[in-house]
Amino acid sequence: MGRVEITAGLSALIERHLASQTCLWSKEVSIDQLEGCRPDYVSVSAYFGKFATTAAIERALVTVYEIKSCLADYKSGFGLNAIGDQNILVLPYKVMMQITELICDGKLDDHDKAGVWGRAYPIPVDYSLKYSSPHDMPDYVGQVDGWKLNFIPNDSPYVSRNIALVVILWAMMYAGPSH
Repeated sequence: MGRVEITAGLSALIERHLASQTCLWSKEVSIDQLEGCRPDYVSVSAYFGKFATTAAIERALVTVYEIKSCLADYKSGFGLNAIGDQNILVLPYKVMMQITELICDGKLDDHDKAGVWGRAYPIPVDYSLKYSSPHDMPDYVGQVDGWKLNFIPNDSPYVSRNIALVVILWAMMYAGPSH
């Protein structure tokens, strides 16, 4: 299995995760205000209480998901824009470990490191198998059945987006049907 299958599998896992949330989401959202920036997935969620005020709507949480199926995909630099309130890289465990190793060895330049900090890393995990540590986990090659995204805890600081919610919602609407 290759990069295409891994990307398709990770996409299916993200869509399954987003479908279980109470949020609005779209895929391949082009945000023209950010010079053609196009995240893989964008979701918007808000708690309005009984009334949806303008202030409550503008405080909605914008989460951006970027899929990186391999180290070369990560190092391409595409999709490492931190444009949401939460910016998430979705990648296989093996790729996450390769990126971590490069950071520890000082082998990533500042541009590559910028895509790492302040992000959460959901990795696919097969919950039907028993293994003693993540290192024993089988390689992810695009499976969907039996796999879920496991969100690794992240102590990164909250980053406030610098783009108005209405721009993001317009781009999501323009991207086509969402859920």
